[in-house]
Amino acid sequence: MENLQPIETMLAQLIGFLPKLITAIVIFVAALFLSSWLANVAARAMKRRNLDTELILLLRRVVRITVLILGTIQALAQVDFNVTGFVAGLGIVGFTVGFAMQDVTKNFAAGILLLLQQPFDIGDSIEVAGHSGTVRDITLRTTEIRTWDGRDVFIPNGDVYVKAITNYSRDPRRRLQISVSVDKDWDFENLTEIVLGSLKHGKGVLEEPITEAVWTTSTEGKTELTAFYWVDTSQVDLRSAQNAGLAAVRAALSAAAEETAFSVKAPLIEAA
Repeated sequence: MENLQPIETMLAQLIGFLPKLITAIVIFVAALFLSSWLANVAARAMKRRNLDTELILLLRRVVRITVLILGTIQALAQVDFNVTGFVAGLGIVGFTVGFAMQDVTKNFAAGILLLLQQPFDIGDSIEVAGHSGTVRDITLRTTEIRTWDGRDVFIPNGDVYVKAITNYSRDPRRRLQISVSVDKDWDFENLTEIVLGSLKHGKGVLEEPITEAVWTTSTEGKTELTAFYWVDTSQVDLRSAQNAGLAAVRAALSAAAEETAFSVKAPLIEAA
C-alpha cells in the first residue's frame, strides 16, 4: 500500500488540476472565437468609413492578436502559471526590440496615422519632403511618389508625417500668372483691359476668383503688368492653361500694339 501512495497523491493532484486545465482550455478556445468575431466587427466598421484596405487588414490583425494575448494570459493564470513574470519578460523583450528597430517603428506608426488621417490619396499631386509628384502607393513603411520628371521616389513615412504636405489635388482651383513688360507710352487702362480680356475666355478659366492685374515700374523705364487668373485643373492641366494664356495674351497684344514693343513671360510650372 505504501508503494501506491505516490500514485494516489499524483492522481489527487491531477484531479485537482483537471478543472483548472479545463477552465484554461475553455478560456483559450473562447478567446480564439472572440478574437475572430471582434476582428470581423472592427473590419466591417472600418469599411463603412472607407478606410484604406491595407489599414483595415492591419487593424483587424491587431484586434485579433490583442484579444488572443489577453485570453492566453487569463488561461495561463488558471493553471497557476507565473503570469506576472511572463508579462514582465515580454515587456523587456519588447522594449529591447523596439529600441533596436525605432526607425522601423516610427515609419510604421507614421504609416498608420497617414492612412487614418488621409492628407492625400493615391493619384493626388503633392509636394512633401522636397519632392513633388503624383502619389503612386502608400504602404505602412513608405510613400511612393512619381515625380514630374518620371522618377519613382520612396519617402519614409516618418519623414512624410513630420514635413509640411502640399496637396495640389485637394482643391482643383489653381492660380496662374502672366507678366507683360511694355514701354511707358502705353495706355495702362487699355492694356489691362486687353490682357485680362484675352485671359477670361480660355479653357478652364474661372470667373471666380476674378482675374486681376497689378502694375509695377522697373528701373529700366519699363512698366510691367502681372495678371493673375484662376483655372480649374479638373478641366485643363496647368501647363496647357498657362500656354494657352500666353498665346492669347501675345495674340491680343500683337493685334493692338502695332509696332510698340512688348514682352510676355510666365514662371516655370513643374506641377502637372
